[in-house]
Amino acid sequence: MKNFSGFNLSSTFIDFLEELEETGETQKLTTDPEARVMQSKEGYHCSYNVQTAVDKGSHLIAETEMH
Repeated sequence: MKNFSGFNLSSTFIDFLEELEETGETQKLTTDPEARVMQSKEGYHCSYNVQTAVDKGSHLIAETEMH
């Protein structure tokens, strides 16, 4: 684990950095841990990647998945 003690960082920020290193994640959103930063034509936003499957016959939503 990296030692962040030589930097002038708040303990909360150091906790975030350590959590990212331990989990292998590349980003942390404090407002909603399930959201990710995604690019759109207006810039970058906190977003969700939602996948939806629709039944061919009834055109009703058959399954959803959020990443």
